[in-house]
Amino acid sequence: MDPEATTLAGVALTRAVDSLTSSGPPLRAFALLDNAGEQSMVPQASAADARSFASQAGVDCAALGTDARIPFEGASHRAIVIEAWNFRTHDGAALALRYGLRGRRVILLGGPLELAADGWVDRAD
Repeated sequence: MDPEATTLAGVALTRAVDSLTSSGPPLRAFALLDNAGEQSMVPQASAADARSFASQAGVDCAALGTDARIPFEGASHRAIVIEAWNFRTHDGAALALRYGLRGRRVILLGGPLELAADGWVDRAD
C-alpha cells in the first residue's frame, strides 16, 4: 500500500467516522483531494468523480469514502470503506471500518481493516 495514499485514507476514515456518528447511516459518499498537503472535500462524489477531479485539478492523491457491506471472517458487515489513490506513484490503499447499530446509535466494531489480495485483513491481529 502506498504510504501517502494510506495517510490520506486514514484522514478520510476519521472524517467518515465523524460524519457517520453525528448523522447516522448511511454515510454519504465523498471524495477527499490532496494537492501538496492542501486537502479539500467534495461531497456526494463517486469513484469516477474522484478520478476526474484529480486529473483536472492536478491533485496528488484522492480518497473516496462510501458506506458498503464487506465480507470479513465469513460474514457480511456494514462498513465505512475508503479507497485512496496516489496519482504520482499509481498505487493506492483501501481501508474499511465495520460498524453496527444499537437503536439509532452507531457502534464501531474493531479497528480498521486493510484490503489485501486475499480480502479484508485485520493487521492488528
